Amino acid sequence: MTRSFPTRRQGSAVGAAVLALALAATACSSDAGDDAVGETSAPPSSPSASTAEAEPTTTTDAADEAEEPAEVEPFAVTDAFGNEVTVPGDPQRVFAGDDTSLANLLALGVVPVGTAVNQNAVPDFLGDQMDGIADVSADNGFGINIEALAALEPDLIIGPGTTQLQLQYELASEVAPTYAYQYGYASGDELRTNLTDVARLFGLEDRADEIIADLDDRIADLGERLAASERADETVSVVRIFRDGSGISLRHGTTESVLMAEVGVVRPENQQSIEAFATDLSLESLQLADADTIYVYLDDPDDPAVYDEMIDSALWQTLAAVQNDRVFVVDGGVWNGISITAANLILDDLEQTLDL
Repeated sequence: MTRSFPTRRQGSAVGAAVLALALAATACSSDAGDDAVGETSAPPSSPSASTAEAEPTTTTDAADEAEEPAEVEPFAVTDAFGNEVTVPGDPQRVFAGDDTSLANLLALGVVPVGTAVNQNAVPDFLGDQMDGIADVSADNGFGINIEALAALEPDLIIGPGTTQLQLQYELASEVAPTYAYQYGYASGDELRTNLTDVARLFGLEDRADEIIADLDDRIADLGERLAASERADETVSVVRIFRDGSGISLRHGTTESVLMAEVGVVRPENQQSIEAFATDLSLESLQLADADTIYVYLDDPDDPAVYDEMIDSALWQTLAAVQNDRVFVVDGGVWNGISITAANLILDDLEQTLDL
């Protein structure tokens, strides 16, 4: 029997219908970003004033007046497309071009004025952090309303280094300096670089290092607890159901699979290759998902027809996880996510469902 696993989405049911990515292809349906890029030629010397926590000002004993903070000059940086971008020294109105940059910016303490996010990965889990952040998605989320973007008057646009952004790079660059960050989700290094590549624009490398160190410590702790648990040798599968009834997929090369590999979660023999990314499933090949535990997420839970058909099928009923009541329906917005915040929430799910 399928069990629903509680999720933390705000203002909607689990996996509520979502908006779309304006500048990037979906995290689980496109290739990772380009290779590493050049270094910053003149990095900022202090965190941006657009961060949530400003540095305290100092006062002079003589005049009892606050010292003016040192001005940070604009600096040049090479982005994922090989373009040299002049980044404002103190960006105040940042635009986040996808859900990954949005969540990572908020984790760094930078609150963007607007965003445009993947319809399959709307970060409802950010809750009231989204208050006041304008959404300028267009074309069912696979484009951006340039006029609405311009109206936000951003001084810096950040988006993923994907083909989708390349198609809109020129238009976006006419509005404000546009930086394509290193984007990827098929390795632990890529998940972390998504954060660090953006952090350097604000002089927040130390904060990014702290966030990553916390993630690393947590993964190591969960790995030790799993190895010592009764579920150490149990296998895990992940099934994604696409929106519009377009298919079923067995995931083994996306964010959750990368994290499972780092924790030491055992995957079935047919799901060992992260490079292979995913395997298409049909109602006639559901045995490929057989495992001791199965996680299922729907891109559009408001259209559960394929999901209902799957769990009602005779073949689905033969799977070990189904027979042992070890199927968990998880939040697609989280499990489609690629940010460090989403990664920690996926680890929350693993910790709870694997009894760690």
